[in-house]
Amino acid sequence: MVKAELDMELKKCASALEKTRTDLEERRESYWKDSLLAEPEERMKWTIEFDAENRIHPIPPDDLVANERMFEKAKYPRKLVKRLDLDARFQVRVAVIFRSYLRQDYGISLKTISRLTLLTYICGDIGKEQSDGVLVDRRKITVGAVDQKIRAESMK
Repeated sequence: MVKAELDMELKKCASALEKTRTDLEERRESYWKDSLLAEPEERMKWTIEFDAENRIHPIPPDDLVANERMFEKAKYPRKLVKRLDLDARFQVRVAVIFRSYLRQDYGISLKTISRLTLLTYICGDIGKEQSDGVLVDRRKITVGAVDQKIRAESMK
């Protein structure tokens, strides 16, 4: 009888730990996703909703959601685990923005979009200009690397 009770308590503990792990993973994913949408101060002003388990979920403004639709087709890292993933997502998002305004039928090449993406790093003081690219946290990002990334996304 004691063994059965102990097994039941252990199953409850394992279930609680699994739920906590899942919640932490979801919170981590939503943090990065929300970080790309707005600064924490702005997110504090968003409407919130509670789910069935009383977890809080922020609801971004409609205009922000509409702007995000521009990136729905981009195939960049969905889960942001490392800084490298964040950089890859940033590069693709910037390239998508440039491509939406500087279209191919205007004669703007992907190489130009790649250069403008690197220029964004420099102008945003995210990286330091070098002769053959941009230095970001001791990593060099080149026009060729950005060009490869956005071509891999089937961007035209």
